[in-house]
Amino acid sequence: MPCSPSPPLTQARPRTPSSRLDPSARRLRPGQRLVLDLAGLTFCDSSGITALIAARSHAHAAEVDIALAAVPAHTLRILRLVDLDQIFVLDP
Repeated sequence: MPCSPSPPLTQARPRTPSSRLDPSARRLRPGQRLVLDLAGLTFCDSSGITALIAARSHAHAAEVDIALAAVPAHTLRILRLVDLDQIFVLDP
């Protein structure tokens, strides 16, 4: 059976990590704490890690603390592997 080439892939222009932030996160005030609830997270790759780092940068620029809550075991393993468990507060 002959093979036919696949149709060309098209790529959507990726949004910047800061554009993925909830609008309420853009109204952070110094002294507040941003808690990211990861309980429903089923998969996290390098894009997810990039988004978490961008959220941390955004929070620190606004002089806001940031914490990760309910981090799934598979994501916690990745955070520990790349030492991000040292820069994020991890809430149970």
